[in-house]
Amino acid sequence: IKLKYVANEFQPRFNATRRKYSYYILNNENYYPWEGYQAYYVKKKLNVNRLNEMAEMLIGIHDFTTFSCIRDQTNSKLKEIYIARFKKKNKFIIFEIIGSSFLWKMVRSIVGTIIDIEIKNEPVDTFKKILNSKNRKFTRTTAPAKALFLDKVFYE
Repeated sequence: IKLKYVANEFQPRFNATRRKYSYYILNNENYYPWEGYQAYYVKKKLNVNRLNEMAEMLIGIHDFTTFSCIRDQTNSKLKEIYIARFKKKNKFIIFEIIGSSFLWKMVRSIVGTIIDIEIKNEPVDTFKKILNSKNRKFTRTTAPAKALFLDKVFYE
């Protein structure tokens, strides 16, 4: 933890340049009950390589209208994603994403959609079509909130 004096005009939310979120997916048939408390349990074995193929499609500047929520009042749905990846860690698959900013429920909608495509064994490019559609009706399941964590806020 680091403390620093800032100007009175400083706004933590609006002065942030990037944010890092992690989403925890419990992907193992054998687990202790407390391991699923703050993770999204997915019984079907997920292919991390396929998940990463879809995650790579997020990198860059995109219109994320598809993954926005009706109640989101943000004027611009254009967001820049710097890093988006899935990694396996023991019983978990962790989705890490770093972006300029995020829409309300955006990360959870992305994770839910990617997992749905993987579970149904649909072609990976299905995700690109959904992203480019700019239409919320093509979004799949919104993943549960309990597994989403804000890891870091960057100020530069």
